[in-house]
Amino acid sequence: GGRRAAHAPGGPQDGQDLRFDMEIDLEDSLFGASKEISIPINHDCPVCKGTGAAAGTKPETCKQCGGSGSVVTGGGFFRMQQPCPVCRGQGSVVRSPCKSCGGSGRIKEKTQILLRIPKGVDTGTRVRVSGRGEGGMRGGTDGDLYVVFHIRENAIFERNGDDLICDVPVAPDVAALGGEVEVPTIDGFAKVKLSPGTPNGKSFRLRGKGCPLMNGRGSGDLIARISVEVPSHLSSSQKKALEDFAMASKTEARSYPEAQRFSQKAAEFLTKRDKIRETAK
Repeated sequence: GGRRAAHAPGGPQDGQDLRFDMEIDLEDSLFGASKEISIPINHDCPVCKGTGAAAGTKPETCKQCGGSGSVVTGGGFFRMQQPCPVCRGQGSVVRSPCKSCGGSGRIKEKTQILLRIPKGVDTGTRVRVSGRGEGGMRGGTDGDLYVVFHIRENAIFERNGDDLICDVPVAPDVAALGGEVEVPTIDGFAKVKLSPGTPNGKSFRLRGKGCPLMNGRGSGDLIARISVEVPSHLSSSQKKALEDFAMASKTEARSYPEAQRFSQKAAEFLTKRDKIRETAK
């Protein structure tokens, strides 16, 4: 919590600001939500009304500082003003402490707060809830509550600023022959058309399908990344078809240009290695 402006000893004192770190799901940040949180907050003791004194008594003016809450030490040019060590800067002393709060005048209670999460919050976003911090003393103003959000990982989307990233599994035949795939968005499924020979990792940008902006002026984008999935279980007919395809691919060099380039570069590397070894003899 942060410190607030100081007041005269024994007079009203403003409550401190509080910080609350809150984990939420990505869905909460995308669509907004209302959640109830419970936090311990100091309030004036209801028994002694914040005075700290037992019933029928009241705080006495501190004789050490005369009620000023401070004392002056030293002499000459080196005089220093410090909080009174007897009343600890309060200007008064409780002789008969309240049994409910032990003389502090404060009790800590669990407080339920209904928090409204705005659309677009991200990890590190801080939202101020006015007047829901520490209670003020002796009529002072209550502090504020600052909620800092932390977004949990999501099974479908990864957040990058205002953009969402989604890896879309695609069968090898669809990537090779082309076709349509369904991409999840915050508004439902969208269809993306793949061209024949779509490579693994190719990205498609869906404008305005990302995170809503906190100012309400539009949304980020959705990046759909193609992830070609290798089949893990094959039937006998599928195996036979793949074997036939593999045999046909051996006679068609253009089918795998990246593999060809890789083999060529690897051969060049090894050729250079052999030349270096010859010159080193």
